[in-house]
Amino acid sequence: MTRRTGWLIAALAIGSSGAVLAAPAWPLRASSNGRFLEDQRGVPFLIAADTGWCMVNGLTDSEIDTYLNARKTQGFNAIQFQLMTKHSGCAVGGESVDRYGHSPFSTGDFDWSIPSEAYWGRVDAILNKVKARDMLALVTPAYLGSGCVFGTEGWCPSMNDQTSEQMAAFGTFVGRRYRNQGNIVWIAGGDANPLDYPGMDGKVDALMSALAAADTSHQLIT
Repeated sequence: MTRRTGWLIAALAIGSSGAVLAAPAWPLRASSNGRFLEDQRGVPFLIAADTGWCMVNGLTDSEIDTYLNARKTQGFNAIQFQLMTKHSGCAVGGESVDRYGHSPFSTGDFDWSIPSEAYWGRVDAILNKVKARDMLALVTPAYLGSGCVFGTEGWCPSMNDQTSEQMAAFGTFVGRRYRNQGNIVWIAGGDANPLDYPGMDGKVDALMSALAAADTSHQLIT
């Protein structure tokens, strides 16, 4: 290997590991050819995501800081997580409350049209923590869970008990609250096909249609 080639390899190594990339110009959008995601300046965004699925409910504020700092240092640029968790494996006692005892809804899980400000105020802060680190938030407002209606991993049983009007009210609430957040891509459903469960497709559609109508600044829903 010549000296010139050696210097070139060293320069490329330093450039690739030590470059400081500009913060993304949120929100992301599909490229004009539909083949990749890009920011508002047209800079391609390759998702390198970790799944902090239950961090809102499962971690304290200081633990979330530790987690996000670690993932940022490790090179991740996105975190996939639930805005609220109903999962026997990570929510406190299998319930939807967070580590501070806050529930997403003022009436427990019985009426999704009445959100709890104490819970969602903390979600605001968590989304801002992700954004402050120039990271994308891939978030689901209501993860269905495997097994759906009869499972214990998600919101499907509770969604089954809601009216379409209640689901739409929740979707409107979430969409309006986070339409200016910027660093969000919405995830509908999760680990279950709502078409396999009678009535569930209508509940998911009511939620996500209302969310999309209220949040016209993101438009990216997967």
